[in-house]
Amino acid sequence: MDDEDDMDNKDDMENEDDMDNKDDMENEDDMDNKDDMENEDDMDNKDDMDKDMDDDDDDDDMEEQQEHCAAGSYVNEANECEECPENTWSEEGASSCNQCPDDKVSHAGSASEDHCYDEMFMPDSDAEYKIQKADGAASDWYLTSDSERRNKNSGYVHVHPSSGDAREELWGIEKTQFKKQDCYKIKSLHGAHEGRLLVVHGTSTDDGDGRVLVHKTPFNRDDDECWMFEAVIQDGELFHRLVKATGRHQGKYMVAINEHDSDEEWMWADVTDREDAMDHTLWRIIVSN
Repeated sequence: MDDEDDMDNKDDMENEDDMDNKDDMENEDDMDNKDDMENEDDMDNKDDMDKDMDDDDDDDDMEEQQEHCAAGSYVNEANECEECPENTWSEEGASSCNQCPDDKVSHAGSASEDHCYDEMFMPDSDAEYKIQKADGAASDWYLTSDSERRNKNSGYVHVHPSSGDAREELWGIEKTQFKKQDCYKIKSLHGAHEGRLLVVHGTSTDDGDGRVLVHKTPFNRDDDECWMFEAVIQDGELFHRLVKATGRHQGKYMVAINEHDSDEEWMWADVTDREDAMDHTLWRIIVSN
């Protein structure tokens, strides 16, 4: 009996030990599993954090790129600065370009809505305009009809330094047509040549430049009275080139490059197509107050 009891006790103890060992092993496995899960969670969290940091870096790069894109450009899909196309504009740091208002155009790389302009010059028929030279030796001088008399029907035209207050410096501009072609007539509004139109006839310089006149109208050659305006944006300012549209000296640009023989502050208004004079073709068209 004692031996049987001993055997039973021994078996019970072994079973209990087995159970304890099993529990210990299971606890260890649970701990290992828990550690594995925590490690996996840590790795997942780390990946998420790294991704968030990468996204933040991308955002920072985009913001930094936008800050460094100059006006007139934008950040494209490649995160690079690209020039705005024609008929659009942008401010510094833009992510896209803005369309010019209806019926207005702009050059590529325009940096302001102010750089959008009417492709066709649209004069106010009731307005008085000043025509001011914008480049060359006569820069800032005004076009005036108070010039030398040519004959009873016409007079010469020149530019001179002025405060811009003289009545002979005021011009009317009217859009018209010649043989179904759009053009403009420019008329002296005051002084001895009041009502006479800006024209170019046959009078030429030794270099072949046509001399600009004001002439009594109506005239038997309306084509000599037609001009066109070419809009030009430079350094954010709108200028125009005045081009002889039809008639004699057609296609030549109005300039002020030929000095008067006896007056240093007087340059003739002429039209030319000489290559060396093409840097002197800009004018401001200013509405008089």
